Amino acid sequence: MLISCKYQSINWTHENFTSFYDYNFGNCYTFNSDLNQPKESVRSGPIKDLRLKLYAGNIETEQQFTYSSGFRVIIHNHLLIVYQSLSVIVSIMITRQKN
Repeated sequence: MLISCKYQSINWTHENFTSFYDYNFGNCYTFNSDLNQPKESVRSGPIKDLRLKLYAGNIETEQQFTYSSGFRVIIHNHLLIVYQSLSVIVSIMITRQKN
């Protein structure tokens, strides 16, 4: 579940994502899928990056229903068809939060 999304210092919502179902991975979501007006980065760094805050569920209470939870993040050119076997480098920071 998407909690928050920030790209180039702008807050985005779930409405900026398109969704599809993948037989192997379940629900999939794509950010920046508009082929007519793609969002582009010309600089790197903490101000221009894509930041997602995602909720994977509570494994302690949902363990009876699933053996794992998590996300697969694939970064690619928006004009290419993506295959899940692609190798990409993604930095993911996981933080456990108590309510």
